[in-house]
Amino acid sequence: NTTGIEENLLSDNIKIYPNPAQDAVFIQLEKSEASIGSIVVTDITGRDIINLQPVAGSNFIEISTDALNAGTYLIKLSSGQKVLTKKIVIL
Repeated sequence: NTTGIEENLLSDNIKIYPNPAQDAVFIQLEKSEASIGSIVVTDITGRDIINLQPVAGSNFIEISTDALNAGTYLIKLSSGQKVLTKKIVIL
């Protein structure tokens, strides 16, 4: 099973910061060939709060936290068949 390896490669190419965050969360793709097909922010119950389709070729994405109350959320990044999920905290 290569899922762990593929997730590590995706994880190595993506930075999500700051964490914890207040006003915005930034997603930066380290390599130009990396791409994100969709971004979904869910609360800890699994309810989708934000659903984004980034512009193709974007290597820097800003997500406003205006729609998010203080708490813990999951950001799910999808790229083809690969999915990377990261926990973020909003202050």
